[in-house]
Amino acid sequence: SDSSKPPRRYCPSRTVRVMIVLVTATIAYSLPNFGKFLELVGASICTLLGFILPCYFHLRVFGRKEMKMWELLFNLFIIVVAVFFAFVGTIEAIMKLLEDDDEVIEGNLEL
Repeated sequence: SDSSKPPRRYCPSRTVRVMIVLVTATIAYSLPNFGKFLELVGASICTLLGFILPCYFHLRVFGRKEMKMWELLFNLFIIVVAVFFAFVGTIEAIMKLLEDDDEVIEGNLEL
């Protein structure tokens, strides 16, 4: 057998991967406010996954007894700041989603 060819079992996973990319691209192209929706997801979910949950898990795994005071305070600081920016970003993204597109275009023309 030729070792340069991928095994046959990879073909279904590649097909699924290509289909997911095509469906996602079609949805992104067909939705007029996809960028605004993506902004909402980034402000809420990505902040949670990137900042809040890692610090929370770090606190849960090591606990107060194993962590130095500065590590505990640093994790809490990151969580508080991330919650603040997630809240502000989510509110702003929701407001942008609810805006009328005509107002946004007129506002940009006046600049």
